[in-house]
Parts: sequence; C-alpha cells; structure tokens
Amino acid sequence: MTVVGRTGIVGARSGEPRPRQVRVSFSGLDGAGKTRQIEALVAALERGRTVEVLWVPFKIWPEPLLNRLPAGLRSRLGPKRGAGDPSPGGSTPADGRGAAGRSPRSLPWWVVGSFAAISGGLSLRRRVRHGEADVIVLDRYRLDTVVKLQYWYSDVSGHWLARVVEALAPAPDLEFLLRVDPEVAYARKPEQWSVAQLTRQARLYDGLAARPGRVVTLDAEDDPDSIARTVEAHVRAALNGA
Repeated sequence: MTVVGRTGIVGARSGEPRPRQVRVSFSGLDGAGKTRQIEALVAALERGRTVEVLWVPFKIWPEPLLNRLPAGLRSRLGPKRGAGDPSPGGSTPADGRGAAGRSPRSLPWWVVGSFAAISGGLSLRRRVRHGEADVIVLDRYRLDTVVKLQYWYSDVSGHWLARVVEALAPAPDLEFLLRVDPEVAYARKPEQWSVAQLTRQARLYDGLAARPGRVVTLDAEDDPDSIARTVEAHVRAALNGA
C-alpha cells in the first residue's frame, strides 16, 4: 500500500484491473473526530485498493492579493470580520440562507462574498482534479468551505454561497458529516473557537445536511469503532457500484 497526501498512498498491485474511483469527504466541527475516522478507513482499505488522503485547508484569498491590501481591509475579508458575528444588517438562521437584505450597504459584501465563493470553489477543484487513486479521501471539503463562507459573510445569502461553491467543486461520491455537540467539540479542541462560535457553525452544518440525499450524517459521539464500520460499509458499497 502507498498513500499520497497527508497520510501517504496505499497501492494495489500493478496489472490488476482498475476499479471505479470513489471520492469520500469528511466534514464537521473541529473536534468531531475526522482524523480518527480517516485513519480507520485507510487501514480498512489497505489491501487491494489505492487510497489517497488529501487534507484540504480552507484557503480563499490568494496570498499575493492579500499582501497588497491594507491590514484593516484584510481583517474584514475573513476570520476576523466582525469576530465571526453577523453584521448589523443581517443574521444567520439555521439553514444558512442569511436574512440579510440586498440593501445598498450590503451590496459590496455580496460582491466580496461571491468572489470568495468562486475562489474557494476553484481552489477545491484544483486540489482534487488530478487524484488517481481508487479512493480519494478528503479531509474537509465542500461542506466546510460553505460553512466558513456562510459564517464569515452572514450578510450574503448562504444559499447563494453554497450554490456557487457546489457548481465549481466536484461533488464527492460520499459526503460524511460527523455531527458533535459544540460543547463536546470545544472540550476536545478549545484552542480556536468559542462554544458560541461552534454553535453557530453547527447550525450551518445542520442546515446543509438537511438537504435530501446529499450528506450522510453520523453521530460523532457514538462509539468510534461503530462509526468506522458504518463508514467502511458505505465506501465499499460505493466501490462496488451500489
């Protein structure tokens, strides 16, 4: 077995018939247990399959562009924008659609948010398009990108941001959301987000996962081995064309 990417590529013997390729993404709050489940899946597929693990860091704005902007403007384009809170003119309901109106005040952020969604979708597309393994495992992907965009740009329609990203980034065959209580996630990884911020992000994930037939939602507080067996069953079924 060989692994390319964050954990390396697991390879089948040369000369064997090539099975269909399956793309699998793992999404969820920091602390949901994505890394553990990815490692379990790679171990389960060690024999007879090639597996490529791609960590997809959330990167929207090109560094050369950011470096040309004033520091104050840079801080408003991403994580520091309003400390992650909705802007005065809008709100972020659970479905992520955004209640912000298209007032003159919000229009510049519609432009900025739309550009960010295009940039994010194209970045995801570039990262996955050349994968050649039987199974491409994506550590963070479309769901996570959409959630971060909806979180940052709450005065832009979350539905619109999701549509832009999903139109540009190839859909995975399996999209797993590891759902975890924000307080549990915070206890596991308290270094980046507050409980309140994680709660907002969790609502956004739930809104995206509620769409029919797109996301396999797993309770990340269940027994990890049980979750791993469920994930493996879904992936093997996909590999077999089910």
